[in-house]
Amino acid sequence: MLLRLLAFLLFLGCTPAIAQSWLAERVRAVEQSIVRIEVEMIKPDGSVPEKSFGTGFFISGQGHFVTAAHLFGPDDISRFNGTIKVYLGRSTFTHSRAELLRSDKHQDIAMLRLLEAGNVMPLRFGRSVMAKEGDELGFAGYPSGIWTYNMARLTNVSVDGRPFGVRGELWNVEMPTSGGSSGAPVFDRCGRVLAFIRGALKPTAHHQTVIVPQARFFDLVREYVTLDETLCDPTRIERDPPPPMDECDRLAGQDVEAKRITPAVIVICRKSMEDNPTSAKLWVNLGRALEVAKQNEEAVLLYRKAAEAGDPRGMASLAYMLIEGRGAVKDDALGAIWYRKAAEAGNARAMNGLGYLYANGIGVAKDEIEAVRWYRKSAEGGSPLGMTNLAWALDRGVGTRRNLAEAILWYRKSAIAGEARAMNNLGNLLANGEGEVKNEADAVLWYRTAAEAGDDLGMKNLGDMLAAGRGVAANEAEAAKWYRRSAEAGLAAGMN
Repeated sequence: MLLRLLAFLLFLGCTPAIAQSWLAERVRAVEQSIVRIEVEMIKPDGSVPEKSFGTGFFISGQGHFVTAAHLFGPDDISRFNGTIKVYLGRSTFTHSRAELLRSDKHQDIAMLRLLEAGNVMPLRFGRSVMAKEGDELGFAGYPSGIWTYNMARLTNVSVDGRPFGVRGELWNVEMPTSGGSSGAPVFDRCGRVLAFIRGALKPTAHHQTVIVPQARFFDLVREYVTLDETLCDPTRIERDPPPPMDECDRLAGQDVEAKRITPAVIVICRKSMEDNPTSAKLWVNLGRALEVAKQNEEAVLLYRKAAEAGDPRGMASLAYMLIEGRGAVKDDALGAIWYRKAAEAGNARAMNGLGYLYANGIGVAKDEIEAVRWYRKSAEGGSPLGMTNLAWALDRGVGTRRNLAEAILWYRKSAIAGEARAMNNLGNLLANGEGEVKNEADAVLWYRTAAEAGDDLGMKNLGDMLAAGRGVAANEAEAAKWYRRSAEAGLAAGMN
């Protein structure tokens, strides 16, 4: 299970870094056509309803969409008793109702229609017979309820469908899967749907995913779909390739972890600045390298230069240094001003920083409601720290009404992005059964991942689970090891 989790973390956490230009372009074009689905089935005995989650995509402008039929239980849809919520436009908070129209259990596809359909954009279809083994396809959907996209390499076009309750042959792609992926579209470089996700190839092979090719389910949707049978020309799609990345940007840019920046990067960035002395981006990159090397005074000079030139990263970096008193006299009020300028310019890191200042009354009057507003902007802008802080506020009900379900969504998204404290906090909720079903085994996985990422609380909590045998076989020796590491990391509770 740990391998499954780590593979899924790698898959999701690095999506923006590994996605090619064609995929990013196509996802922007199709994302409004893809929906998150929540199904609640009422049991005959009146006990707690059974929930399932998946992904779907529009096939007509009148609100018709398709997803995997198994989301609605094993019976014929005429016997379905429950509710269907469809979340539109990557929204976690608003939804529309839908009705089941028809399904084909043998091909695991169901067609539905929104009851309050506005103008929606359907996806185009291509012929699956045009695909071949080795092709790079794109995927977009809501695994674990989180918007995600990535590459999926087609490895096998002749998987026996019978073990999956599907007639005919299925496809296999190299791509991790998770609950909520079922029904997600798989498309080619032209954005045409060629298949949808069925599930994992095997319970122990979550990096191998089975997908249902278009040829298997086309009859069900034929009246709403027009096939695009033209050849896909990748060179046409990638007609505007991104400019080559400068070596300094590659080694010290905003997506590079600080721990990976070495002293040698300073020399490289200085050379890049000689070649392009007016680039604010290079000023900030060199500032980062200098900050890592604890040459804070020069770093602040470069950050200030970039900030005054209007660069949001420079503003955010200068704000941080002023508030921390690194390389400059500590000035909380001025730091808050620069954080606000960067945040208003769209910098997600600065939005989180400004939220933190409001939460703690640093440089501004304390205002927990305003803090949550900025945390949410930061989280929606993609900042893992913003996601963690928003989740914490929702978890504790600070500055907003307590909402454990939404807290879990943001903790999980931040954890997948690599934020260690979010991993630990998600483990806490799973261990205690807060916000969703109690799952001590999954809690141990998140605690371990947090601990291995250096989180002191994650180390201590992993030790607790090992010592008590909760979610994992009891192991006092390993528990002692993690308690010791927690104490070495500075957590007093780990010493007890």
